[in-house]
Amino acid sequence: MRKSAFLPLFFPYFLLVFFVVFFIVFSSTRTTIPVVSAEDKEPSSSESSPKFSTGFPDISVAKHASNENERLAKLTNGRKKLNVVLVTCEFDGPTNNGGIGTQFTALAKLYAKNGNFVTVVFTEGERSQNKPFSHWEKFYREEHDIELVGLYRPNKNYIGRHLLESHEVYKYLKTHEHVFDVAHFHDYRGAAYYSLLAKTQGLFLRNLLIVVQTHGNNKWAKVVGNNEVLGDVGELEMDFMERRAVKLADYVVSPSRYLLEWMRRESWAENTNGEAIVHPNLLPEESRKGRNSMSSDSISDNDYSDDDDRSAEEVEDEKRRSAVMVDELVFFGRFETRKGVVEFCDAVDILLKNETMASMISKITFLGRAASVLGQNGHEYVRERAKKWTNMPWRIETRFGSKEAKAYLKSPAANRKGNKRKLAVLPSLIENSPYAVYECAELGIPFLASDVGGTRDLLREEDRAMSLIGYSEEDTYHEKMAMTGELLANRIREVLEKGALSARPRYDAAENDEKWLRWTTHVVVEYKSKRGGLNFASNYRDDDNSVVFLKDTNIEAKDLPFVSIVMTHYDRPRLCKVAIQSVIDQDYPHEKFEFILVDDKSPSHEAQLFLDSLEADFRKRNWKIVRNKENVYLGGARNVGFKHAKGKYVMFMDDDNYAKPHELRTFVVAMENGNADVLTSLVQFFWSHDNPLKAREIVDDEPSYLFLGGDAETGAFKNCFGDANCCVRATSFEKIGGYTEDKQIGFEDWEMYANASMRGFQVDIVPESVYYYRFSQGSMQRTTDYLINRKRSLRPYLRTLPKAMHSNLLKAAFPKASNNKNKQNIGKPSGMMAQGDARFHGVDEDTLIREGERQRREQEENFGHVEL
Repeated sequence: MRKSAFLPLFFPYFLLVFFVVFFIVFSSTRTTIPVVSAEDKEPSSSESSPKFSTGFPDISVAKHASNENERLAKLTNGRKKLNVVLVTCEFDGPTNNGGIGTQFTALAKLYAKNGNFVTVVFTEGERSQNKPFSHWEKFYREEHDIELVGLYRPNKNYIGRHLLESHEVYKYLKTHEHVFDVAHFHDYRGAAYYSLLAKTQGLFLRNLLIVVQTHGNNKWAKVVGNNEVLGDVGELEMDFMERRAVKLADYVVSPSRYLLEWMRRESWAENTNGEAIVHPNLLPEESRKGRNSMSSDSISDNDYSDDDDRSAEEVEDEKRRSAVMVDELVFFGRFETRKGVVEFCDAVDILLKNETMASMISKITFLGRAASVLGQNGHEYVRERAKKWTNMPWRIETRFGSKEAKAYLKSPAANRKGNKRKLAVLPSLIENSPYAVYECAELGIPFLASDVGGTRDLLREEDRAMSLIGYSEEDTYHEKMAMTGELLANRIREVLEKGALSARPRYDAAENDEKWLRWTTHVVVEYKSKRGGLNFASNYRDDDNSVVFLKDTNIEAKDLPFVSIVMTHYDRPRLCKVAIQSVIDQDYPHEKFEFILVDDKSPSHEAQLFLDSLEADFRKRNWKIVRNKENVYLGGARNVGFKHAKGKYVMFMDDDNYAKPHELRTFVVAMENGNADVLTSLVQFFWSHDNPLKAREIVDDEPSYLFLGGDAETGAFKNCFGDANCCVRATSFEKIGGYTEDKQIGFEDWEMYANASMRGFQVDIVPESVYYYRFSQGSMQRTTDYLINRKRSLRPYLRTLPKAMHSNLLKAAFPKASNNKNKQNIGKPSGMMAQGDARFHGVDEDTLIREGERQRREQEENFGHVEL
């Protein structure tokens, strides 16, 4: 088994990741991709495998025309066509497509061609590998009636690109909330994550049907395919986002049963909102045979079948007639370890050692984009290997796009004798549903491909043996191909000697088009009917048009639960005064919540006078002031407040932050709909000592920092959970055990979130900034020892990992200093642990605090009396 070239360098972190993830996974219960009740249209590979729905349900032409379109018109104020948005990181034109771009481009064109309104949100922004992005905007608008939008890409390099991308997509969809009927996402990079969180929590997008298509997630491609390890925190985050997107989607559509079964084996959580369907991707128009398209009236409504009316003899005769001799070997695919580049080069080495075989080969060609092969650039890897091929012409062709590559494969060279053809070789180690195989089969291009993943599903059953390497008739998917250079060389030798036979595609492209169109209209109509169509409520907005709270949740004011707000205070009366005012300004019905202020034995006379001044007003409101007899620090003070709380949910708040008016309602709505045990949120920074609404740095309602949410694996390396400001389900918080009560140590919130996640409680994040986070000189994070704080955040992991692993974890988090100037002899963490250096990794807190102090000196105010 080959190892990544990077493995020795990062091995300690890889080992750490392995143990952390291993023990987290096997110390908690996970549910898996569900078994969908459906008639078995394909046998399962084993009795324990789920019976996914195979193929879109039958919807006749007549029913689609007379029924679905009329129902759609009633639900959309007379509009008989869909408004579709596709969110993708690949699209033909701006990028040289892989499988994602091919499917999403074909789907966009199909929807638009049939009169639907189509928008493509390109998550790479306005980047274009070819012509300027403006060219492609105009091209798609004028030639295909498709609106191509380059997603805004904020310049926040301290936040992972995948997080920024997902949140910008969410913001775009939220802005166009009542425009689109259906949104298509791919699983890769988890762009649907924040949108699906908001939808599931009942905050936004409740009337938008969201489909996630599985094309190959990051872990599957990297770990299974390239034999590498998720050695970066961002990759752990991406893995979590991809899993959650599949779990929360309304529909999951996979072109192969194989990948869904792989997810099940990998303990991906079940899709809770809809179902998983196996259905083939679309075939682009340019990849189809030159024939008249089938009319929609002549399309059969039966399931796809391998049945053939011809006799076996006729089939065999056609195979013999179509056999062609080949003399050029073409590696067709991305230059990546999992695509079999290494094995192809090994096979070429073997073939060229045999003079007879070498004489039968005229050229070696590589078609594909550069990626990583065994840790180095794919093109460089091939050039190094090709140094041995001294007497054989070879080349790497980088000029071709998808269309040019297929044209090259189809046409013989001008100087070729005997009408010999090119042989496309696709020796992938893993695959989902490879477009290259689908297109070669459709166009009659001779090819050899690995029988791996869902590749076999693309070919007629009787043709599979002729073009698949390692094929057996057993109904078992090969997750990973045991490909060797010798095995590949033997198959190529057979083809060189006997000629190539191109397997035929299993699916009819025109029929597949119609099935995608009918299914999309059908599921949108069904979804809108259940959601109430045009009567679906809009979000409530205040006078400045910013969202205050959301009424599309079916929760009337009288049905809102009674909740509690707990705020801890220690000797910061000026800031606490402002924070209390934000509680008073909450738009949640005041009779439906209580406020508990816990003073943790503030020593100053000013603080005591401040508390005394609150007593009368608190009594009128049935609020409480709890004065601790001793200083118990944040964890203990919050636990004290919780003991006094009577609410179904308890929101914890710090005395130096400021709640936006809709914070409490947003948390409650998200709790009621999303069923989380613990909820945090995104944050918006400020550093003024005044009310943030007067602060000059607050110019919009944008979050300053993006948290991932409750992923225990990522939480070992960085604070992915959120700030201390959170909302908990009271019954769950009791089972979690509350906060630990260490004194003079911070990160009690990080520890609680990690503890809850490790034990299987659902820790989620609201993808909105519902409060203002104040940077101040006297914060707990800045007045306590970071090293001790960080050890506290690791305590849940140390309790789970075997003792033999404790030193590995601690050494990675607290490496030895490279010089003796550090009194504690502790250096700055690096590698995967580097992002655990602060609550907000990458944020220059010192600069923000200095700016706050400067503003305070410029505009000093008297404390004054408290007005409630």
